[in-house]
Amino acid sequence: SGEPLEIEVKNVEDPSDDKTLIARGSFIFGKGSTELGVFAMNNKVIESGNFNALDPLNSALVKHGEPLFEQKTVGLDFRYNADSFYIFTEFFNLDTEDNPEIISPSIAVNLQEYSATAYYAQLGLRLTDRFTLIYRHEDLSFDANSTYLEDILRLTPVNHDILGVNYKIEE
Repeated sequence: SGEPLEIEVKNVEDPSDDKTLIARGSFIFGKGSTELGVFAMNNKVIESGNFNALDPLNSALVKHGEPLFEQKTVGLDFRYNADSFYIFTEFFNLDTEDNPEIISPSIAVNLQEYSATAYYAQLGLRLTDRFTLIYRHEDLSFDANSTYLEDILRLTPVNHDILGVNYKIEE
């Protein structure tokens, strides 16, 4: 009833000539029940705000269109699906370099490359056609003084274990 909701898109421009490079490959074997994949990405996080050296508290961190951070990510994923259980997992390593020209009174630029790792592993045991018992382990850890993760994204290291039951509503 009424008009559909409209999403306001704020990123209407691409202020940088740099582009993200992504590659992923996978190998499927075991009659399709097993998949092993690799992933790599190289990208720059670009400033889209306006820089004002006279007002650094209310300013972008670098000039419009300049890189804030450069990231290199590599990852692995694995999936196995049997009749009575399944396993899937993903692992990522992220190396980040700060732009040494970042100007902010609230951010201490890290002049050294810093790393983060993130992974999860999930196991499922099918109890019936509709119920599956699930265990999942998740971990995000990173070096101290990880400017992008701590100061920009406001992340903290995490380590979770989750136990649950999945109910399949439809066949």
